[in-house]
Amino acid sequence: MIKISVIICTHNPRPDYLKRVLVALRRQTASKKTWELLLIDNASDEALSKQWDLSWHPHGRIIREKKLGLTQARLRGIREGKGGILIFVDDDNVLHKTYLTNAVEISKKYPKVAVFGGNVTGDYEAGCPSWLKRYEGILAIKTVGKNAFDNNQESHENTPVGAGLIVKRNLAKKYLVETRKDHLRLNLDRKGTALTGGGDIDISIAACQHGYQKGVFKNLRLVHLIPKRRTSKKYIFNLMKGCFFSKTIRDSYYLRKRPSKNKLIERVLLNAFFILKKNRESRSFGGLHGNRQNLWNCLWVFIYDQKMKKVSIITPFFNAEKTLAETIESCLQQSYKSIEILLIDDGSTDNSLEVCRRVWRMHPKKIKLFSQKNSGAAKARNHGMKNATGQFLLFLDADDVLLPDAVQLFISKQARLS
Repeated sequence: MIKISVIICTHNPRPDYLKRVLVALRRQTASKKTWELLLIDNASDEALSKQWDLSWHPHGRIIREKKLGLTQARLRGIREGKGGILIFVDDDNVLHKTYLTNAVEISKKYPKVAVFGGNVTGDYEAGCPSWLKRYEGILAIKTVGKNAFDNNQESHENTPVGAGLIVKRNLAKKYLVETRKDHLRLNLDRKGTALTGGGDIDISIAACQHGYQKGVFKNLRLVHLIPKRRTSKKYIFNLMKGCFFSKTIRDSYYLRKRPSKNKLIERVLLNAFFILKKNRESRSFGGLHGNRQNLWNCLWVFIYDQKMKKVSIITPFFNAEKTLAETIESCLQQSYKSIEILLIDDGSTDNSLEVCRRVWRMHPKKIKLFSQKNSGAAKARNHGMKNATGQFLLFLDADDVLLPDAVQLFISKQARLS
């Protein structure tokens, strides 16, 4: 019986590093009958199935994921995996031989902990420069002295890093459903050569929001292979820039449900201040240009965060039973989720109102339904405007449909023009 799915997400891996990763997996004390190995080829220039052989593992597979991005690769691994425990191993993570065995034991002992990790030690190809010691955390280096776990999404000490991240299937399935059509969360993490990040933190936050716990355990150990290019000041600066950018997006995403917009403004400005402070302490990381670029990244996200504003879609209708269901469905399928749909019946004599009622019963929080005597489309629109609560109004006829990203594009365009 397969208990564990080991998932390696990789894009154009360095061959000598990936070889060390696979050798470490072959040496695991856990029986190969109890775990499967999925190598997710995330749109590598040359298909990995032509370069690597996993026949040594009875449950080894190479899966090609054409959509570029670490989050896309993780989601593919979740869909394909069969184990109750998913272990995400980067293509530069060398696991200790007891890693899988310890993961199973921890999972049994702590049933409420749904996402966890452990100690990550750096193996530097060209040695670790002295100035880099204070920034090792951004390279996913983590020291765990004692077992610790909590349900606080704001705490960082007990939040595992992405290297060797262990996720229970119940949480992974919820994360898959929530993320697969969410544009913001799909783009949180690495994508090709882009140095954005935070997908691992997103999974930990999801665990807390679903009532699970996140944690770190000292018996879990791995080595993170770090090539020479990742120890340059330019790389570290760009990595910091990408991570802070992702953090601002992530914070604004999870602040959407909070009533006060001042909290969002405060968080974005704090991020910008922190970046400026860091760069002032280490001017060699990029100087004034780097400061401006990072500040602009944060402020751009704040502008982009106009997405938080609600859009009221107003659809008046009269005897439109043949097209109305498709029109409403196109609104419900919008990638931009902060919307309300106002349907105004202008005295229909067919089954239009019943069509609306059926959909309204399924989505009472999204849809508002009104009726009036036949007075014409103009008065029906005015009726909708009086009852709308959104910052923006979008008028949609009952025989028209919206493309899935229509509202998203409108909001993005509006934010830039502002």
